[in-house]
Amino acid sequence: MYKIPAFNVENLQAEITKLNKRAAKLSVDPVRLIPHGTEVEKRTNRVGVEYDFVWHLFEVEGATPKLAGWTLVAVIERIGDENMVRNVPGESCPEHFRGTDTRCEHCGTDRRRNEVFVLRNEDGKHVQVGRTCLADFLGGKSPEAILAFAEFIFCLSAECREEESGGFGWGGGRRAPDCDEYLQTVAICIRKLGWISGKAASIQDCQSTANLAWSVCMVNTTHMQKFIKENDLHIQDRDKELASAAREWAKTLTGANDYEYNLGVTCRAGIVASKTQGVIASAIAAYQKHMDRVAELNMKAKEEYLDEHVGELKERRGFKVTVKAMRSFDGEYGVKTLVRMKDDAGRVLVWWAAGDPDWMKEGGEYEITGTVKEHGAYQGRKQTVLCRVSAGLPKPKKAKKVKTV
Repeated sequence: MYKIPAFNVENLQAEITKLNKRAAKLSVDPVRLIPHGTEVEKRTNRVGVEYDFVWHLFEVEGATPKLAGWTLVAVIERIGDENMVRNVPGESCPEHFRGTDTRCEHCGTDRRRNEVFVLRNEDGKHVQVGRTCLADFLGGKSPEAILAFAEFIFCLSAECREEESGGFGWGGGRRAPDCDEYLQTVAICIRKLGWISGKAASIQDCQSTANLAWSVCMVNTTHMQKFIKENDLHIQDRDKELASAAREWAKTLTGANDYEYNLGVTCRAGIVASKTQGVIASAIAAYQKHMDRVAELNMKAKEEYLDEHVGELKERRGFKVTVKAMRSFDGEYGVKTLVRMKDDAGRVLVWWAAGDPDWMKEGGEYEITGTVKEHGAYQGRKQTVLCRVSAGLPKPKKAKKVKTV
């Protein structure tokens, strides 16, 4: 089931028509889009105009072809020294194929192959076969239909996801960036513009962070140069450090689920392409969530925080703080940054800063002045929300002059 913005329905239908022409040439049954109604969402744009955003719900219907009783389950693609698993939609590849070699189980030859194909028999048995052995394995029947259908169904799935996310492209004009360069660009885009996932991008009618960072790396136009300058997208040491830490963490992932497995494979390989840039970009946000969980566990284990509020509401006062975390988000009126701090007594302070408070960084110790906005709580622990935060402690008030008679 796919949820497609109304403005992209025509594009998707045109692409389905193209794909079905290919299916007809392959003697493969076509797929069709089955409409399941619409959903209307009330939205307000950035200048305050309210409008109806219409989603069309579609189900994709089609049959996976079989040859000689075998069904294609997945294509195992070699990336560096590891495997990336591309499941046929609706199929599930057994987990042990993640670590398989490129041996063909039909001919028994173990040689370097870019890909092997996992097929399942009607009795549930799985086998991996090299491309050149498929015809012989299938009893002399041509494997072209099943291989072309694999390409066809992957294209269909990609088209649906692209139209679902708004259909934004990424342009071209230079070599693909390496993994470190790309992740550093993702980091600065998050810090200056906030993290926008593919799903959030489809809801907000904008580009995802992954596509935006790809454009910043790949597109060299006057418009892009102006965009970079206007948004101050110039990488600093903090972005390099975050990107490096996120990639090193991601490289340790071996697969609690398919997402983590593929994230680990792509970050270890260091190859950024149009089909891998989305999962690689997510490494920054995934790493930050991981570190937040680690910090929360450490906080509970060490009891290093004092569970109480600070000051009186609307009181403006000084604090000596250590910044524990900084997270940037795309807000209704631009990027906002959540700054979590601990004062010298161990109490939790929170500040939602407009834009990027680049005079702060995680782990830094600062003297600040802020106004107590709210006494709240997060995950069962008290926190004090500040506003109008500035660097430095408040200046002492001048003593009033006493009039003499």
